[in-house]
Amino acid sequence: MYFGQEMIYQVKIPRLVIIFTFFIEAFGVIIVRSLLNYVQISLLERGIIPKRKLLLITNKNEHKIHDILQDIENANIYNIVGYINPVEINLKQIPYLGGAENVERVLENYQIDEIIYIHSDFSQKELFDLWDYSRIL
Repeated sequence: MYFGQEMIYQVKIPRLVIIFTFFIEAFGVIIVRSLLNYVQISLLERGIIPKRKLLLITNKNEHKIHDILQDIENANIYNIVGYINPVEINLKQIPYLGGAENVERVLENYQIDEIIYIHSDFSQKELFDLWDYSRIL
């Protein structure tokens, strides 16, 4: 508005109005986002909207992904369906769903909403296959 005031608008708009408008809008966005987060958490806790189904794909051990699992549980918006790993490891109550070759079957059977890929040493072909399967479904 300020830069186009003589080309588009025929009235002068003070810079202070633009600055105040920016701060009022920023404050409004913060308030609306906080309200929406509160509503979403309330609906999730009451079971009105379902938690998103999450699949973990990794080849790390339990100690290396413990903090990530803790953050997922604290978010309280995900239901961890299971994890894909070359070998079975002890991850609390999370079921083991096999290796990377089972990803397509898991995605089809469990109707996964989101995938968390934790940095691992999968080959380029395995990574491409994982990406391709998740993109298709």
